[in-house]
Amino acid sequence: MPWIPASLLLHRGHGPLHADLILGTGPRCVTVRLGTAAGRWRVKLGVPHRRRYLTYRGPVPGGRGAVVQLWRGLAWWMRSAATLRLRLHPNQVLLMKMRRISGALGSVPKALRRGRGEVVVPLHRAATLPRS
Repeated sequence: MPWIPASLLLHRGHGPLHADLILGTGPRCVTVRLGTAAGRWRVKLGVPHRRRYLTYRGPVPGGRGAVVQLWRGLAWWMRSAATLRLRLHPNQVLLMKMRRISGALGSVPKALRRGRGEVVVPLHRAATLPRS
């Protein structure tokens, strides 16, 4: 797969604090939800988002909180039947902002701390992210 536009949004005010990694794959963008639960990072496939969320900042229509853009850049992705494999080019600013999401954990997922910035998302779980 080619490199595509991507954006990491911090979503607050609608459920637990989490981040949505939006991948510009078409009119309905693949979305990966990054959050924490029980002291551990949770990464899962979310409900597709509209392409406008690649650049959107501010309140989410319908009273579903607000989003702040933490990072914008390019991502490489490959999808198989069981996984979605992503590669980002994380920088120090992105890693510092990811720490905001983790809150009390004070850590960033190991995959993003490594130079390759590779994240593997299992696809066998149902998405639970509300549609936006």
